[in-house]
Amino acid sequence: RTGRFVPTDIGWREGMANWQPLSQFPELVAGVPVSPPAQTGAGLTPEARAPRSGLPWDERQTKGLLNAFIETLQMILSKPVAAFTAMKREGGLGEPLLYAVIGGTFGGVFAVIYNFALRLFTPFGDRQGAVTHLFGGLGWIFLLILTPLFVAIGMFVASAILHVC
Repeated sequence: RTGRFVPTDIGWREGMANWQPLSQFPELVAGVPVSPPAQTGAGLTPEARAPRSGLPWDERQTKGLLNAFIETLQMILSKPVAAFTAMKREGGLGEPLLYAVIGGTFGGVFAVIYNFALRLFTPFGDRQGAVTHLFGGLGWIFLLILTPLFVAIGMFVASAILHVC
């Protein structure tokens, strides 16, 4: 936006009966070159846009899974504008979901282990409840195994909330 008016825009001031084109206002016409308004995106065709290079995650066959994951994470966290500009808009659902499941599973496993380690330091109020502690430990293992599934479901729920609400 340039902050300038197009001569076909209309204006009104006190004392006028009707709205008039801004080209009839002498203080607005002086020294303003007449140019058509810029079209935002209407004239661009998909062929006119430059193809996006993609994130390092898209090159994981050549870079390796771990290197591509870390490079993509670094790019998203340190240069988000460049990352989202380079990100491909087409390509399906599988590759981004795989990235999210790997990252979310890593974070979920870290959170479960951290929580479990902190609970080891709590005093046991009931030392006789060995069965309760046994099932508590099995619950942690169950949670660790199902973390990728919970991450995938969470991604779909979060996407639905983001795009629908």
